[in-house]
Amino acid sequence: MLLTNSDGIDISIWDQNFKDAGLASLAFVPSFTTTPNDTLNWPTLGTILGAGKQVVIFLDAGADQSKVAYILPEFTYMWETPFDVTNPSFPCNVDRPSTLQNKIPTGRLSVINHFLDQAITASVLVPDTAALNVTNGEEGTGSLGLQADTCSAMYGRYPNFMLVDCMPLPRCH
Repeated sequence: MLLTNSDGIDISIWDQNFKDAGLASLAFVPSFTTTPNDTLNWPTLGTILGAGKQVVIFLDAGADQSKVAYILPEFTYMWETPFDVTNPSFPCNVDRPSTLQNKIPTGRLSVINHFLDQAITASVLVPDTAALNVTNGEEGTGSLGLQADTCSAMYGRYPNFMLVDCMPLPRCH
């Protein structure tokens, strides 16, 4: 799970909500609390499931493993490509965290933001739903498949997570 904390909710509230939902005891806690040297230091899904864990939880802001060990700070363990893209070229460069821009993000999991927006005004962007068949496609200019291949060629491995637009909702599965 990759969750956004744009409202700055305290980590103790997240912790209590996960406990109330019965997820805290199912959450994976890595043996490391800093960026590993290589992504190979991450356990396989089989290893995680074999340990009786069923979920890995990341929070984009406000996570503190010294307070809640199982809610992982996204930008300690991950990097992201640019978002709010209005050009279907979909770059693979590191956008966040800014400390990794123009660097190779060794040891981190990758989050590819692959959703195409259109500008309604200079400051208002909305999903370009008319382009979803191409944007979420396997091949061709602007496709998810092309961005995955491009990023793989740049970093030597396919992305770990790919975020896509899924509108309108009845078409999302």
